[in-house]
Amino acid sequence: MHTLTLHNLSLKVTLGVFDFEKTSPQDVILNITLDFLSMPPACETDSHKDAICYAGLSEHLQNHCNGKSFDMIEFLAMKLTQQTQAYLTQPAHITLELFKDPPLDNLEKASFKIHLPWNR
Repeated sequence: MHTLTLHNLSLKVTLGVFDFEKTSPQDVILNITLDFLSMPPACETDSHKDAICYAGLSEHLQNHCNGKSFDMIEFLAMKLTQQTQAYLTQPAHITLELFKDPPLDNLEKASFKIHLPWNR
């Protein structure tokens, strides 16, 4: 299998259950793994035109979040996984893990992970 992993992609998102969490966007961190069903063309062509554009995917995901408010990391993770799949031009299974800093003194991070098989 051919795998591309994006580590620590940061997005600004309005996220949380409490009102004070929704006063301004906060950083969430994503790890996205793409397991391609066949070898990506860029492996043979060495062309950026045949590769996944990290900047384009990041912008696509950020644009999806802009102007929206989310309560739960589970819901946001699913939406971002679906948006990642919509962005792809090559079939791939997607694993996305979303991290957030919860507003608790005794918890450093919370995360939710989704694995979405290719289904188009």
